[in-house]
Amino acid sequence: MTIQSDFIYYECPYCGFDSVQRVDFDGDDLCPLCLEDCGHEHHMSKRMACSTDRPEGRDARDGS
Repeated sequence: MTIQSDFIYYECPYCGFDSVQRVDFDGDDLCPLCLEDCGHEHHMSKRMACSTDRPEGRDARDGS
Protein backbone atom coordinates (compact mmCIF):
# COMPACT_ATOMS: atom_id res chain seq x y z
CA MET A 1 0.00 0.00 0.00
CA THR A 2 1.35 3.38 -1.04
CA ILE A 3 0.02 6.76 0.10
CA GLN A 4 -0.85 8.92 -2.92
CA SER A 5 -0.46 12.47 -1.66
CA ASP A 6 -1.78 13.99 -4.93
CA PHE A 7 -5.23 12.46 -4.31
CA ILE A 8 -7.93 12.55 -1.61
CA TYR A 9 -10.18 9.59 -0.77
CA TYR A 10 -13.76 10.56 0.16
CA GLU A 11 -16.24 8.20 1.86
CA CYS A 12 -19.80 8.72 3.07
CA PRO A 13 -20.25 7.45 6.65
CA TYR A 14 -23.96 6.82 5.99
CA CYS A 15 -24.17 4.97 2.68
CA GLY A 16 -20.54 3.98 2.04
CA PHE A 17 -20.26 5.72 -1.35
CA ASP A 18 -16.63 6.59 -2.04
CA SER A 19 -14.53 8.39 -4.64
CA VAL A 20 -11.00 9.63 -5.23
CA GLN A 21 -10.39 13.24 -6.27
CA ARG A 22 -7.28 15.29 -6.99
CA VAL A 23 -5.85 17.10 -3.98
CA ASP A 24 -6.82 20.44 -5.61
CA PHE A 25 -10.49 19.37 -6.03
CA ASP A 26 -12.67 22.44 -5.47
CA GLY A 27 -16.07 20.74 -5.19
CA ASP A 28 -17.93 20.21 -1.94
CA ASP A 29 -17.75 17.14 0.29
CA LEU A 30 -21.48 16.31 0.27
CA CYS A 31 -22.35 12.75 -0.67
CA PRO A 32 -23.97 12.90 -4.13
CA LEU A 33 -25.92 9.66 -3.59
CA CYS A 34 -27.49 10.71 -0.29
CA LEU A 35 -28.29 14.13 -1.70
CA GLU A 36 -29.97 12.69 -4.80
CA ASP A 37 -31.69 9.69 -3.18
CA CYS A 38 -33.13 11.21 -0.01
CA GLY A 39 -32.16 14.89 -0.05
CA HIS A 40 -29.94 14.58 3.04
CA GLU A 41 -26.73 16.59 3.17
CA HIS A 42 -24.17 14.14 4.54
CA HIS A 43 -20.55 15.25 4.54
CA MET A 44 -18.06 12.66 3.38
CA SER A 45 -14.95 11.88 5.42
CA LYS A 46 -11.64 12.38 3.67
CA ARG A 47 -8.03 11.25 3.89
CA MET A 48 -5.04 10.84 1.61
CA ALA A 49 -5.71 8.17 -1.02
CA CYS A 50 -3.91 4.84 -0.93
CA SER A 51 -2.93 2.71 -3.90
CA THR A 52 -5.28 -0.02 -2.61
CA ASP A 53 -8.40 2.22 -2.69
CA ARG A 54 -11.00 1.03 -5.22
CA PRO A 55 -13.80 3.62 -5.12
CA GLU A 56 -17.35 3.02 -6.29
CA GLY A 57 -17.55 6.53 -7.72
CA ARG A 58 -15.13 8.69 -9.66
CA ASP A 59 -11.43 7.80 -9.51
CA ALA A 60 -9.37 10.79 -10.63
CA ARG A 61 -6.23 8.63 -10.66
CA ASP A 62 -7.36 6.95 -13.87
CA GLY A 63 -8.38 10.16 -15.60
CA SER A 64 -12.14 9.53 -15.42
